[in-house]
Amino acid sequence: MIKITGTAISKTNCKYLNQGPGIQLLKAGSYEPKILTRSIRIFDIPVNSIQMGYFDTYKEEFEITYELLEIQTVIKGKIVARDDKGNRYRAEEGDVLIFTPTTTVIFDVESDGSAIYTAHHPSEVSN
Repeated sequence: MIKITGTAISKTNCKYLNQGPGIQLLKAGSYEPKILTRSIRIFDIPVNSIQMGYFDTYKEEFEITYELLEIQTVIKGKIVARDDKGNRYRAEEGDVLIFTPTTTVIFDVESDGSAIYTAHHPSEVSN
């Protein structure tokens, strides 16, 4: 099993996508994916006090602890997850998964889906 832990996001270690008022268009291929494992990749883009991204998994079990509130909407295939108590959740196209902070999630090997997500991170402290 592969384990992944979150990285804290702060004003000093990320550049926000939004740089001013207006409309922005992100074209497919604009961002390079983060390759987490042979079969799992994500696009993680900071926007003000949220992260947005794309999550893609294919038949590889892995564990992650969510340190931020994250909401995933399955857009293709299925994502099968279980919590550290053994409760199992099968999300299919159109379903939404919500992960609250400090929740450890195990994505099962039968997952073969993709999701878009948003995650909340704490507001920045003004100096």
